[in-house]
Amino acid sequence: GGSTWPPRSSRSSTCRTWPDRLLGGAPNVYLYAMNNPSESILAKRRGYGTLVSYSVPPYARAGLYAELARTQQLIGEYRTCAGDAPLSAAALRPPIADTLAAAGLCAD
Repeated sequence: GGSTWPPRSSRSSTCRTWPDRLLGGAPNVYLYAMNNPSESILAKRRGYGTLVSYSVPPYARAGLYAELARTQQLIGEYRTCAGDAPLSAAALRPPIADTLAAAGLCAD
């Protein structure tokens, strides 16, 4: 990306710009994500880039491991009880602390 946008340059590279002088005859291989073609077109036009596209991996919800899922559930119950039944909320504090310790979050 640095060779396509040299400082104080609003136009494409010329034989007088430093990126063009430094690259010389070396190929400018430009990797770009397929979901962003406008970036690749600029690299090709401004930096004589040879385009190599790749697909972005699909996203998936990772979820929580058991200790954190239990902690999330207890904190949700604590929030629900805190305003209506403060005694019930106070009873949830030790189990929350225990699950945090089991997950190793007290050390963080």
